[in-house]
Amino acid sequence: MANSTALQKRIKRRIVGRDHPFFAVTLPGLESLCREELAALPIDGQQLQIERGGVSFQARLHDVYAANLQLRTASRILMRIGRFRAVNFRQLEKQVRSMPWELYLFQQQPLELNVTSRRSRLIHTAASAQRCGHAINARLRAHPGLPAPGDTPPPALKIAVRSVADTFTLSLDSSGDPLYKRGLKTYGGSAPLRETFAAAMLAMAGFSRHRILADPMCGSGTFTLEAALFACRIPSGWYRDFAFMDWPCYRPGRWKHLRKLAGTRIDIPTIPHIFASDRDTTAVANLRAAITALDLEPEK
Repeated sequence: MANSTALQKRIKRRIVGRDHPFFAVTLPGLESLCREELAALPIDGQQLQIERGGVSFQARLHDVYAANLQLRTASRILMRIGRFRAVNFRQLEKQVRSMPWELYLFQQQPLELNVTSRRSRLIHTAASAQRCGHAINARLRAHPGLPAPGDTPPPALKIAVRSVADTFTLSLDSSGDPLYKRGLKTYGGSAPLRETFAAAMLAMAGFSRHRILADPMCGSGTFTLEAALFACRIPSGWYRDFAFMDWPCYRPGRWKHLRKLAGTRIDIPTIPHIFASDRDTTAVANLRAAITALDLEPEK
């Protein structure tokens, strides 16, 4: 019990109570739109910086709850937890093992490592993933994490390992499923379009909640549903969960508070402004059922 209490205090002090570097991953070309979205969020000391494939920023942990909930053009949000140079596997294992993994993982929590390598001597990504996994487990045997809550083991912790010119960056995936998976549809279409791209196109077209939108070839309804979320002021992540909910540093009370605040802004228009149609009657029926299930129809 004493060790558990001390570890909880370390997590609160070092993870919950500090700013951390994060990276919002985007589709190529959407970095500027994502930066505008981040700038509109109430995040202290953002230090927003457009990089290739996304936007880096500084934030507290609860700010990333809000970013996952609100961002419409980001694909996922990574928490950068380590950066070092390694030119061989011995150096890689030593550096990874030195990191305080007990602050990020529960006991017996499985790992899911995604390793990429570019212009580095350690080009064998599968071998690098194996070495990183061994190093993390060795650290946890010496410094166990908190016991997982509940009777079922937590989902795998997703770790991104990126090597460029022998410099490794380790990040935790705070999103889980890609953010374009809004949790709106239980069906697909013959030519699916990512929701993040639809949101970007709507933004670039100047769509607002009071403008009329006609979607005459709606297909599975990605544009229609994305526009409906925007028009009703519903956060893009309102209907789904995120990976950070399975972190030892997760604060459910803070998440509940953020959702409650976001919920007060939801406003379903009384007059229809979005009109969708398609020659595929099955697609239209699926879209109509989704709109009804999500309670997105104009209030009578």
